[in-house]
Amino acid sequence: MTDDQIVAQIAGLIRKCVPDAQAVAIGMDSRLVEDIGIDSLGAYELIMEAEDLFHIEITDSQVEGIKTIADLIAIVRGPVVQGPNA
Repeated sequence: MTDDQIVAQIAGLIRKCVPDAQAVAIGMDSRLVEDIGIDSLGAYELIMEAEDLFHIEITDSQVEGIKTIADLIAIVRGPVVQGPNA
């Protein structure tokens, strides 16, 4: 799955969790609070929906670091696996 596909799926989740975000352009650099206007309840719903959609578990420490869509995508993608030459 490409980052653009993940962004589209996350944008759908955001619009489901935050009705006021219908008219907001959502991209990789969109900030959840400042640009999209998500509040703490909306953020909680978004995290729960993302966990279900992507079959992942997002820890509390990871949640604290999510400021942008790119931050959430990094969690969805998981840790980068480094080869033996890394």
